Amino acid sequence: MLLVWGALCLPWATTAATPPPIPLLATASTNGAPTALPQELRLALPQAHSWYLAPTQAASWLHATAIQYQIFWPAQAPANAQSMLYLIDRDGRWYQAVVEKPLIPGADNLITIPLAPGAPAWQPVGHATAWHYRTRLNPKIVGLRIFSTTPFAGTCRLRSAVLLPAPPATPPVILRVRPRATQLPCYSLFETTVELPDRYADPFDPDQIAVTAVFTTPEGREIAVNGFYYQDFYRLRDPLQAEPQPQGRPDWRIRFCPRTPGRYRYTIRVTDRHGQAEWRAGTFDATAADGPGFVQVATSDRRYLELDTGAAFYPIGHNIRSPYDSRMDDKFPWRLRQPEGTLAYERYFRDMAKHQENLVEIWSCAWSLGLEWSSVIPGYHGSGDYHLANAWELDRVLELARQNQLRINLVLNNHGRVSSCGHLDPEWNDHPYNTTRGGWLTQAMQFFDDPRAQEMQRRLYRYYLARWGWDPSLFAWELFSEVNLTGHQGNLRTAHDARVVEWHRLIGGYFQANDPNHHLVTTHISNDYTLQNPELCKLAELDACAVDAYHFSQPAQIISLLQNTARFNNAFNKPVIVTEFGGSPMAAGAGHLTRELHAALWAATAIPLSGMPLFWWWQLIEERNLYPEYTAIARFQQGVEPRNPAMRPANHELLVMVDEAAQAASNLQVVCMASPTNATGWIYAPAAFNQNTPPSAEPDTTTPTNSNIQLVMTNLTEGVYRSCFVNTATGLPLSQFEVRSSGDKLTLAVPAFTRDIAYRVVRIAAP
Repeated sequence: MLLVWGALCLPWATTAATPPPIPLLATASTNGAPTALPQELRLALPQAHSWYLAPTQAASWLHATAIQYQIFWPAQAPANAQSMLYLIDRDGRWYQAVVEKPLIPGADNLITIPLAPGAPAWQPVGHATAWHYRTRLNPKIVGLRIFSTTPFAGTCRLRSAVLLPAPPATPPVILRVRPRATQLPCYSLFETTVELPDRYADPFDPDQIAVTAVFTTPEGREIAVNGFYYQDFYRLRDPLQAEPQPQGRPDWRIRFCPRTPGRYRYTIRVTDRHGQAEWRAGTFDATAADGPGFVQVATSDRRYLELDTGAAFYPIGHNIRSPYDSRMDDKFPWRLRQPEGTLAYERYFRDMAKHQENLVEIWSCAWSLGLEWSSVIPGYHGSGDYHLANAWELDRVLELARQNQLRINLVLNNHGRVSSCGHLDPEWNDHPYNTTRGGWLTQAMQFFDDPRAQEMQRRLYRYYLARWGWDPSLFAWELFSEVNLTGHQGNLRTAHDARVVEWHRLIGGYFQANDPNHHLVTTHISNDYTLQNPELCKLAELDACAVDAYHFSQPAQIISLLQNTARFNNAFNKPVIVTEFGGSPMAAGAGHLTRELHAALWAATAIPLSGMPLFWWWQLIEERNLYPEYTAIARFQQGVEPRNPAMRPANHELLVMVDEAAQAASNLQVVCMASPTNATGWIYAPAAFNQNTPPSAEPDTTTPTNSNIQLVMTNLTEGVYRSCFVNTATGLPLSQFEVRSSGDKLTLAVPAFTRDIAYRVVRIAAP
């Protein structure tokens, strides 16, 4: 007798258009090789027993609408026994479908379990992710379990188990469009969810499924943006900073940023291999902006930056590559730090905002916020399959940045992922494009010129642009950090390789052509400016230059290094930003770095860099509370207009009055910039920035030791000037006064100081 559970049954009958059922193999051991059915299973109830099912091809799980199995249950077996299917997905999450009706003794029981996304038979256990299509993508285990509370010893027979294949696909359908808002301020996020049939094994491949929206602005301009595949997550806020956990079913999102007030209209098109679907009913209204605009290269002075609203933007911040770096524990004597996840950015960003910083660098790397890597790290699944938990975390980090009025310089590739050189942080062996991890490349440098690798990078960046290209808090796309350390050689000159230059031309061009908001695009060179490749710097596809400023000398060495960095890069008519500095690449003593940080920040105010250099040792800033350094700089820069092509490095003379006679102040130096009507500078005592100073001895900035100093400036337009000298410990004025020039010469009395002092001078009236 054959008993069929009608509520779950699907017909075996096939038509010419529907493929035949796919037989499943089975084994009673997790270590055993699955073989053909029928098979007998020895039972010792109430202990549960399972068969482990597998098709001959793993992809068959995705091509089926149901699993159907037939069990002969012995006549003497318990009448309350049940069966269930369970699936452990590729990330270890458990789903189960319990058949409520018990097995009928002495009969063949034919049972069908639907596999369709959202099928109510399947329930998550120990997590909150709904059953969806990609749950069946390469599952670790699919089991058929028999269980009962009644003791029984004997055997049962699994006569057959098959996958019932899906019928031929039809064109896509847009089921529903759900915008989050119909009115919002300019420069904020318009987001809508697009519900589609859940049937795509690779939602990151635009050749398999592409979702595109076209927005028509109030001025009539059309802007196209891509949709992206999205999975929601949640995180328990506990001291251990638990990993995010998925919840609900995945969906599709579209994100867009309105930049002018008025009514916007939008249409949505979905294209897959079976056809197209369109939706044309979308509108929303944008009101006046309540947030900042996008950063771009200044039109009047390309050494600097501005917002698309016209206001100047001068970066002040530091580097926080990732929330935690155990290597710092070897460098500095501080309290024990536990490894931290991205929740640490809440603390970091709050403190940065409190001290008026506005820029931070963050990496999208294998160990933090990366999207594509090999499965050696949980959550990654190889090339072209993106880490959606990390994507959700990057959403949260960017949201934190917006809340704290910070911009993020986002690094897309750290050098190690394309390095096979033993002493340059090599990660190439685990790269998903490497043949050792299921890829197709055998050497690291093939990453740059292999056509398939280039296409996979464009596909990855398509996702970045779709998900985060809307965001004004994104400062720049940094294509590589320390790209000259890639490859297999240790000569630090890979950036001079023609393949690397061409890769940047292609990928930089991709961003420029596809970023709807034209964020800055840059790439980065290690160590210092002497390793930069002029051919790379000249590329029109790169908007700015980024470089390290490391050295092996005393703290004051950073001053001339920043001057030379600016001199080298200004020739390319682009902004340059130093995204790493602080001693050597292997650090220095805490006292050294504290003095170097101060020197670098204040020297940079009088050097034509696009903004403050970014200090690398972020945990030192927190441990020693160096944040007030940034408050002082921000106060000094407040209201300053950096965009002035006439401002150039200048030579201001320092004199000391001794017995009413002026002579050169040999114990002091000055860094300065000037135009015919403006000047800014920093005067310092080099001895205060000597590395031989004991690390525990902080310089005394309260007792003046330099007095009777005169500052002499020449080549100025004759007139009346207002001068302001500033305490560099606080950024507050020490003295302000007006003075008339003598021809093109202006002489100022410098207030007494010890370590250093900063100044600004501006012409306020004609003679």
